[in-house]
Amino acid sequence: TCSECQVNFRTKQNLDAHRDNVHLKLRPFKCTICEKSYKRSEHLKLHMRTHTGEKPYKCQYCPAMFARQNALAYHERTHTGEKPYSCSICEYTCRAQSHLSVHMRFHSKERSYTCQLCSKAFTENRNLQLHLLTHMGEKPYKCRECDFCCTQLSNLKTHMRTHTGDKPYKCTECSHSCTQKSNLKVHMLSHTDKRFPCSLCQKTFVRKGELNIHMRTHTGEKPYKCSMCEQVFAQYSGLRNHYLLHTGEKPHECSMCDEAFVQK
Repeated sequence: TCSECQVNFRTKQNLDAHRDNVHLKLRPFKCTICEKSYKRSEHLKLHMRTHTGEKPYKCQYCPAMFARQNALAYHERTHTGEKPYSCSICEYTCRAQSHLSVHMRFHSKERSYTCQLCSKAFTENRNLQLHLLTHMGEKPYKCRECDFCCTQLSNLKTHMRTHTGDKPYKCTECSHSCTQKSNLKVHMLSHTDKRFPCSLCQKTFVRKGELNIHMRTHTGEKPYKCSMCEQVFAQYSGLRNHYLLHTGEKPHECSMCDEAFVQK
């Protein structure tokens, strides 16, 4: 099958001839080091820098250098704080068009990447790949101070703050500070009157996600289904703990004896 146009061929010889006669003519600028080819000479010039290591674009604020001008522009926004791309639906702003495209999927509820083990869906493939580690039990990032290990480097960095006491996210309204940006966002809601009320009972919630989970107590919805049995759950955390019954894993160990448990 041709990777460019998805046309099928009976033999590799026919496929190679098709590529040479159709697609390579459309990409006349060929790399002399690898097999890549390009439609325009300037694209080949940019590609050659991956081989030569040339980085002609230098940051005016720090020593960082880049092969592409757009990469430099994105980097310099980390210094200036500029976020030129804004969401047309909410107040979200960001430094790159690609970030805005991912953000817009949250509004459209488009989640193209689905886990085959638990049906959880994600807006980005990288998030799906990280999620799959939770099923495999793989936790490559380990704390130097204790036995904690996790699937993501960002989670390890957050955990390390429990040892260092660092709380870099500070409230602008009071003296409160947090170890995580998400915790600060929740805290900031305490300075406003914005709450998410349940339409069926008296409860209100700080986060819309918490309201959505709560609504399942009224509707009986249980969207998380075990792939190994018929058990279903209202929350993903319930499914995750349930899987441990199938795998036999007991991740929570007592510090005083050898006893281990499925749940903390």
